[in-house]
Amino acid sequence: MARDYRAVRRSTDVPRTAITRKGLSETWRLFAYLRPYRGRFLAAWICLVVSSLGGLAMPYFGGRLIDSAQQRFQEGGSASGASSLDKIALALAGVLILRAACTYCQTVWGAEVGERTMVDLRRDTFGRLIQLPIEFFAHRRVGELTSRVAADLSQI
Repeated sequence: MARDYRAVRRSTDVPRTAITRKGLSETWRLFAYLRPYRGRFLAAWICLVVSSLGGLAMPYFGGRLIDSAQQRFQEGGSASGASSLDKIALALAGVLILRAACTYCQTVWGAEVGERTMVDLRRDTFGRLIQLPIEFFAHRRVGELTSRVAADLSQI
């Protein structure tokens, strides 16, 4: 029996909201927290692109390696075929090493930027919360406010 996963997903999702100018400006304000870390953020994105391109290059070089090996065995093992096979194998190994290094850097730098951005956002949010007038806290429980702020920030 086939299930319609889209119907299940629609019933549990948050209702869609319209994209407005105000919503976009609020989102843009969040990107201001990335500004101090824009170098690492850009480097992580470049590593992500290079790693993705490396993922696309691996089947290409793998196919060329198989084609070269088949051609070498059909010709009876010529010396020129062996050097071509070695070059393709080295290129494949180079792509694999480059992709591994880029994936590592992208993961480390992306996590660092994300964590530092969240620290800055939490610091500013709790700093703003502390500056509110005492009447604000007289009508609300501090533990509930702290819990809600922490939950909302973790959602971001």
